[in-house]
Amino acid sequence: MNKLPNRLPIVPICFWCGKARKTIIFMEIESVRNSVTKDTNKAHIDYVPCDECEKLMDGGITVIEVDKEPYLGQPYIAEGMYPTGKWSNVSDKFVKDKFSDVDSDKIIKAGNMLMCIKEFRDMGLDLEKDNLN
Repeated sequence: MNKLPNRLPIVPICFWCGKARKTIIFMEIESVRNSVTKDTNKAHIDYVPCDECEKLMDGGITVIEVDKEPYLGQPYIAEGMYPTGKWSNVSDKFVKDKFSDVDSDKIIKAGNMLMCIKEFRDMGLDLEKDNLN
């Protein structure tokens, strides 16, 4: 019996690969109502990558594809931007070739960037096979 009323034990699912993380979080039912999977208490609760995805993302500059509309009430990753689940790692050289010096320096320093669907596809980043959720 759950002794925490209006809370569910939730196993967070990695947004990027869909695998369950090795932890349990008690969350208010209302805050996870749209993201809890049927017949389980697993949910996408944030955009923190699991250990495996983090290792993959550390392999370069992570470019995350975003849309302007949320999917099933998902929270934004930045105001008005909602990740689609697609991402790709690119090299410093790729960033320097595609962006101005000022922008490329900022992107490289941050280690990641958000990119709208059209630009993500126009740069050919959606062609990678190992980076799609």
